[in-house]
Amino acid sequence: MTETRQKLREFVITSCLKPDVILEDDVSLVRAGLVDSLGMLSLINFLEVQFGVIVDDADITPANFDSIAALAGYVERKRGSAP
Repeated sequence: MTETRQKLREFVITSCLKPDVILEDDVSLVRAGLVDSLGMLSLINFLEVQFGVIVDDADITPANFDSIAALAGYVERKRGSAP
C-alpha cells in the first residue's frame, strides 16, 4: 500500500467517524455512505492541503473520486508521479 493510499484511507475513516470500518481500495465511498456532499468538500480540501494539488471542478468525477484507489491515482497523476 502506498503512503498516499494510507493517508487517504486514514482521512476518510477519521472524517466519517467510523473507526471500525475496513475500507478496501475499490469500495465506492459514496455508495458505502462514507462521503456525502459536505464530506466531498472536506476531502477536496484535504487533497489540496496534504498533497499540494489543486482540484479543478472538472476533475471532480467518479473516475477520480469514487474510491481510495481512484483518489490515489488522481493525486499521483496531479503530482506527476503516476506510472
